[in-house]
Formats: sequence, structure tokens, C-alpha cells
Amino acid sequence: MECSFEVIVKADTPEREKVAALLGVATGKGTGEVQTEAFLTLCRGWGEAGVKAGKKLFRALGDDTLMLFGGDSTDDTVVFQTTYGSNGQDIAEAIAHFLAELSPSLSGEVVGDYDEDPYGFRYVFKNGELAYEEGMFADDYGEEFDEEDE
Repeated sequence: MECSFEVIVKADTPEREKVAALLGVATGKGTGEVQTEAFLTLCRGWGEAGVKAGKKLFRALGDDTLMLFGGDSTDDTVVFQTTYGSNGQDIAEAIAHFLAELSPSLSGEVVGDYDEDPYGFRYVFKNGELAYEEGMFADDYGEEFDEEDE
């Protein structure tokens, strides 16, 4: 079973660029010391909150490696995508917690689903707070489902 999700972050330009650089670094136990140090160096750019959030993310990842793809950016948003196995929602939750704790000025969501389940999950973060929802959020074209689609 595969779990695919997107990480969508909204922020002003300087912070958006910092988030894009940070999430663009593959990190975790499987990436080696150089990658880990690069990730933690970028976390330090967010001060003590960044260091704390980065270390917490490492603990949450366990033996998994954080690898996000894309980094597509608009004026105020950066978007990454990825696919994991059956533990994908746990990784999505860890990323959402990381971003919520990184800076209260960041907002966005981590939204995804499993390939065998029509229902998905969404972690929404804003002002340092995190909320969780599950349901049918959007189809492959980013359009909201309505009753007629079922």
C-alpha cells in the first residue's frame, strides 16, 4: 500500500525560500552525516525553535528518510510531493508538526491518501497550531468532491 501526499506551505518570500531550501534537503538516518548536518544548519536559521523542531522530526522519522520532490513555488506558496509505504501518514504528520513548530508565521497543509482508500487525510497548520481532518478532499485535478462525484 502506498501513501502519497503534498506539503503546501504559505509564507512571505524570505521565509518561503528558507522553507523551500530546508524541505529540499533529503535527510534522515539513511542519508549520512553531510546531509543531516546540512538539514540541521538550515534549521538553525530559524533559531532555537528550528533546532528543536528539526531534532523532533529526526526522532519521528526513525529509520525513514525524508525525501520530498518538487519545490514548485508561486508568489506565496511552495509545494512538495512524495510517496511512502504504509507508514506515509506518520511521516506526513511528522512533517506537519515540524512546520507548525518551525515558525508561527508559516501556514499550509499536508494532504494525502492511500492508493487503496478513497478517503484521505489533511494536517492543517497555522499560527503554530495543528489540526487533523480525514475525508474526501480533492480529486487528482485538485477539484473538491461533491455529492455527484460519489
